[in-house]
Amino acid sequence: YIYLESVGINMFSNKYVNGVVVFGRDVTERIVSDAALYESEKRFGDLVINIQDPILILSFEGKILFANPACYKLVQMDESAELIGQSFSKFMSINEAFKAFTALKEIERNGGPVIENYEIYSIIGETRWIEISQVRIVYEGRQVSLVTIKEITEKKLAQDILSNSEKRFKAVWENT
Repeated sequence: YIYLESVGINMFSNKYVNGVVVFGRDVTERIVSDAALYESEKRFGDLVINIQDPILILSFEGKILFANPACYKLVQMDESAELIGQSFSKFMSINEAFKAFTALKEIERNGGPVIENYEIYSIIGETRWIEISQVRIVYEGRQVSLVTIKEITEKKLAQDILSNSEKRFKAVWENT
């Protein structure tokens, strides 16, 4: 197929033309590239919305600009509640928030990636451990931080149990 865009001008009143003048141009390449871009954006959007890992986009001031459905699940919020515009620090202790803002400023300066672990709290007060990876990207025309999150609560609990067990074993070994 060839896609054409045309404009016609009535020139019957002009004695030299006495007809319709039509200007046209081939816009096939633009139509095909627009369709490919639409399909690509749709696939990417479907991926981000349906992925099981939480994904956030944060301003460098710490405001949530985008949160996929998995973010709401992580903090046990209904998706009808709005995370957009809130500070991510709402779900952290002051010390964890300070650590997170320091990492965010590093992303702003250096681009990343930065990988860190944080203790967060769900909306109902449950403690969760997360590992985040963040990099600087451009979103809606401005520099921001893209944050991917893995919940590591079970891993952290298992590590703590193992560490306590090792300490007890060491104490028994040293006292016998």
